[in-house]
Amino acid sequence: MRSVFGRRIFGLAWLCLTTTAGGLPTHQASAIELSPTTVDSVATDDESEEAEEQENLGIGSTAPPIDIEHWFSDANGRFEPNPEFESGKVYIVEFWATWCGPCIASMPHLATLQTELADRDVQVISVTYESLEKVETFLDREYKPKPSAKSTHEPATDDDATSEPDEETDSKTETKPSTYRELTSAYCLTADPDASVREDYMVASGRTTIPTAFLVGKSGQIEWIGHPMSLDEPLAAVLDDAWDRDAFKLAYSRELECKQAVRAISIALRTDAPESVLAEIDKALEEFADLEAATGSLRSMREYAVFRNLSEKVQAGDVDQAMSLAKEANLNPRWEDRFEDVLFAHALKVQDYDKAIELLELYIEQSPKDSIRKRLLATMIVDQWEATPELPSDVIDAGLALAEEILDQRPASSLYRFLVARLQRASGDIPAALLNAETALEESGKTSRYAKEIEKFIAEINPDIEAEQGSDQAANTQELETAPE
Repeated sequence: MRSVFGRRIFGLAWLCLTTTAGGLPTHQASAIELSPTTVDSVATDDESEEAEEQENLGIGSTAPPIDIEHWFSDANGRFEPNPEFESGKVYIVEFWATWCGPCIASMPHLATLQTELADRDVQVISVTYESLEKVETFLDREYKPKPSAKSTHEPATDDDATSEPDEETDSKTETKPSTYRELTSAYCLTADPDASVREDYMVASGRTTIPTAFLVGKSGQIEWIGHPMSLDEPLAAVLDDAWDRDAFKLAYSRELECKQAVRAISIALRTDAPESVLAEIDKALEEFADLEAATGSLRSMREYAVFRNLSEKVQAGDVDQAMSLAKEANLNPRWEDRFEDVLFAHALKVQDYDKAIELLELYIEQSPKDSIRKRLLATMIVDQWEATPELPSDVIDAGLALAEEILDQRPASSLYRFLVARLQRASGDIPAALLNAETALEESGKTSRYAKEIEKFIAEINPDIEAEQGSDQAANTQELETAPE
């Protein structure tokens, strides 16, 4: 029985030993997008073609009417629902979701923009396609602003995209909002469950990430598209009639070209050999070297492709070549650690246990305080034992020592205690394994997500307990029968 605990941290190390060229990890898939949060992590081929066909809304396009079903707020009575854009006014149409951290982090900024610029005929309209029930539940959540000394209109940084909400609220209001309903009452928060507005804007423009804001100018044309935390500069220029739409359109078109290249490469990473994908990535890095955000995504993809290439060579048995290429690649510490984990997993898989012990000792020497790494290594060992019960005792003992060490550091961790129980079972200490498993179950609670797995483990080793007890009773009986009268 392979534990869920094990699968969660063991999966990446085994990924390249058990799969073919496909399979970009979720965490990496999200990194390839040009915006912080993905609606769809990686498009399929059909999705990619559909997006390209529908990308007909861009800079300079006439903004489509917004036929929104439900308005939760109207900027405290300042605006009335209106699907049409009035000439001479400026609109921010922003797309968000209740599950999107960067969207929530942008809310205080949007509230401030609306409050400070309402007198200049600016209207902020935020749109989600979630159900009314989900939005209502979210709006009643407590709002806890994080204090910040940053100026309201300080230029946005990359950190703004993923940070928690800052204390950026209406400076003219004495009472600060206590819920998200109160916070967003400063502007127009809406829901459009039939997703028609999303189709008209997000799909039509080829945008796949939120939050995304569309800046609609005084003529009713789209002047700018991007992250709402980066609105200030283009918004000020549009209001002052100083915005260079043509220049931004050129830059934005280039960004879209890069995005399409990134999308194609992300699909290739799942289907093509890593070496061929690396060539495409290097070509794109050269072509779009001036786009910092895009090249950051491409570099992340390249690191993964290199890791995948090395791992597949290990899988094929070309360990020496993989290690030589790893030195040439100069992997960053993150991927170097993961490549080392693949080497260790491979040593276990091919039953080169002397090499496994050598690597284990090396990794622990490199990271003596890394409890997560120790947990990963110990989990690899017990997973291998469950697949190959003839695992040598010195390898099992090494894994058990690691598990007991991290449990000593966090004795209240039911996850670590269960790991110890699994390794105790592998070492043959069934009573201790049962005791620790029962304790882990009690500590985690029978309603926890791991309860069924621990209960299954206990049920599996109970026959071992009975067998051990039966063996002891048989031995005692034999001793009595052979004892002199």
